[in-house]
Amino acid sequence: MPRAHGEGFVEVQRKGDKSALSDLRMSGCLKVLFSRGSPRLDAIMINSAGGLTSGDRLSFEIGLQEGAAASVTTQAAERAYRAADGEAHVTSHIHVAQGAQMFWLPQELILFDGAKLDRRLQCNLEADARLLLVEPVIFGRTEMGEAVRDLWFRDEIRVDREDRKSTRLNSSHVRTS
Repeated sequence: MPRAHGEGFVEVQRKGDKSALSDLRMSGCLKVLFSRGSPRLDAIMINSAGGLTSGDRLSFEIGLQEGAAASVTTQAAERAYRAADGEAHVTSHIHVAQGAQMFWLPQELILFDGAKLDRRLQCNLEADARLLLVEPVIFGRTEMGEAVRDLWFRDEIRVDREDRKSTRLNSSHVRTS
C-alpha cells in the first residue's frame, strides 16, 4: 500500500508576449503553485507528503506549446528516506514544442541511508526547442553527521529531439553496502 501518491499535469501556451497556463490537473500529494511577474510561466512543485519512501508514486508532466516559455522548480529539496519494503517511483515527462524553451531546475534530491528510489525523466523536444536541465543529487548530509551505507537508486534521464537521435544523458543504478 503506497504511503503517498501524486500526479500533476501542466500545459503552457504563448499569449502575446507572455506565457500562460492553458491546462492544469493535480491529484494526491503533488501540488503545483505559480509565481507572477515573469514573461515565462514559473511553476513550483510541492510534494505535500514530505519526502519519498516505500511504494510512493509521483508523476509529473509538463507540455509547452509553440513559442511558450516555462521554468519548473521545487519548493525545497526532495528527500528519499529509508524504505522498509520496495522502492519509491518518480516519473516526469517534458514536451517542448517548436520555438519553446523550458528550464527544469528542481532543488537537490537528498538520498538518505536505506533509500530505494527509481526516478525517470523523459524529455521530448521539437527541432528548435530549448531545454536547460539540472538534476542535483546529494548522498546524505555529511555535515549533519549522516552516512549513507546502503541505498538503491536508479536514475534515468532521456532526451529525444525531433531532428536527432535519442540521447540518454544519465542512466545509473547505485547500490552501496
